[in-house]
Amino acid sequence: MCRRADRACGRRDLVPRHHDASDRVTRSGTGPGDREEPCGARTIAQGCADAAEQGGATLVVEGSHELVRRRVAAAPGHDAGSSADLRRALVGSHPWFRALCREGGGDRIRRFMVDGDEVDGVRVRVAELTAAAGDLVVMQPWTLHNLSMNCGATPRMMVTHTIYRDGGAASD
Repeated sequence: MCRRADRACGRRDLVPRHHDASDRVTRSGTGPGDREEPCGARTIAQGCADAAEQGGATLVVEGSHELVRRRVAAAPGHDAGSSADLRRALVGSHPWFRALCREGGGDRIRRFMVDGDEVDGVRVRVAELTAAAGDLVVMQPWTLHNLSMNCGATPRMMVTHTIYRDGGAASD
């Protein structure tokens, strides 16, 4: 399992923890966890307060939704397991994800948030989703993401909602 890294303010926790799709990552079925995710759902987040840089904004791994989509497509029965299973698989098969989930290793902000890398032909980079109060962020639920340390004086508050193509919804 990935350990929490970069705990001190001035450094961000860059470790991807989960995606929002469901407990299981599949392409077909009938339950909320078995929806056709790549086109069938979106997570919408609205900031209730400003989320400035290093103010607790959500961190995402750009491009991770495509890596997850490929793993789901290749998995037996299109079931790639849980969010934790996917994270472990990415860490086990790609040096960039392995380094992301380890503490230390030099200038992590530069390596993961500025430079990024290419994994299986997909450009990946950690991005901080800063926003003003009232802004909406729409995200593919298979995007790996995590909270970041709030080094500011203002609490970060947001409301999230996942909308499915069939009209169902799940609130967080």
